[in-house]
Amino acid sequence: MFEGWLIQVTSGNPAEGEQEVELYASWVPKEDDAVLNVIKTFNLNDDHIVSMVIDLPKETFEKLGLKPGEAGPYREVD
Repeated sequence: MFEGWLIQVTSGNPAEGEQEVELYASWVPKEDDAVLNVIKTFNLNDDHIVSMVIDLPKETFEKLGLKPGEAGPYREVD
């Protein structure tokens, strides 16, 4: 069972060759709340496009060192 979400944040203008994509893990079960959690935690603004990618299990958040309600940078975990 999933506990939270993998969130993708895109910034920059691709037409100018300046696009960055970052991934975050948000340990919040509701989709909209998970996105808001990342926006608040990382002080994102209108220049960022934030979207959900996939749900994540509890074990992933634990391996990332996160606690329920927290968000952090995502990396692959074993």
